[in-house]
Amino acid sequence: MSKHVPYVVGVGAANFDVSGKSFQSLISHDSNPGEISVSVGGVTHNIIENLARLGARTSLITAVGDDYFADAIRQACEEVGIDTSHFLVVTGAKSSCYLNVLDTDGEMQVAVSDMRIIRHLTAEYLKEKRVIFEKSDAVVTDGCLLPEVMMGLVTDVCRDIPVFADTVSTTYAHTIKEVMGFCHTIKPNVAELEVLAGLPARTDAELECACDKVLESGVYRVVVTLGGRGCYAADKEGHRMFRKLKTMKRVDNVTGAGDAFFAGLIYGTLLDMPLSEMLDFALASGIVAILSVSTINPNMSPELVQETLELYRDHT
Repeated sequence: MSKHVPYVVGVGAANFDVSGKSFQSLISHDSNPGEISVSVGGVTHNIIENLARLGARTSLITAVGDDYFADAIRQACEEVGIDTSHFLVVTGAKSSCYLNVLDTDGEMQVAVSDMRIIRHLTAEYLKEKRVIFEKSDAVVTDGCLLPEVMMGLVTDVCRDIPVFADTVSTTYAHTIKEVMGFCHTIKPNVAELEVLAGLPARTDAELECACDKVLESGVYRVVVTLGGRGCYAADKEGHRMFRKLKTMKRVDNVTGAGDAFFAGLIYGTLLDMPLSEMLDFALASGIVAILSVSTINPNMSPELVQETLELYRDHT
């Protein structure tokens, strides 16, 4: 019998990304020497591409224009095996674009995003794709969808399918808050968790209380990313745990770490990994992303994640 390959559908933005990294400390109101790179991004896209590189079958449902950026987005997806046949093409519209500036440590200092096209992705369009969702093992999305579209996604077309939602930002966290009770797993950072719970989460005790509050909504699992401290997970079965790997000495680009982390978490869930093993795999996936100058490490694979995990596993 052949091994089941997980099938994951992503619903959210796919952007054309332009990223600039300064060679020296950034000087405001001036031209800073550095390197500029272009790639395809967007939180849901990034998670889906990481999953594709980990070996999952993937489809992406997003809205694009009929411009150069749309062609680049489609080509980049198809090169890694992401099914793009369900893209909504909006004639005359501009595809989503994201511009950021990184400091010498790879930390984002400022960014501008034009994601207005995602407003064309409606609940009605998603209903037309119901058969695609019904074939999936999981659906991943993020808070960029319009609230009514997000509600239709989790309560109607994906009613019986595990939904994994990335809060993305404190602004988008308000959208996720309205639907988190219908989700399987949500992944906020501390600031986003505070929005979801309506409680402070600055200490470990507050963090645990805030997660318990979020679980009361009905969501099965909440996993909070804590930067250098790793992550904290809590679920409806009573599991509560902090996990971390060794601190990294080399950082090339931290912008894709969260997306890779969530992809690793979803992958581990679909492979029925124990929670501690799943979290370690997710953390190692994040490290694989950080070790690349690109937002998505082109060498991402289960084997590389396992090698990275053994290298950075914290035995203390």
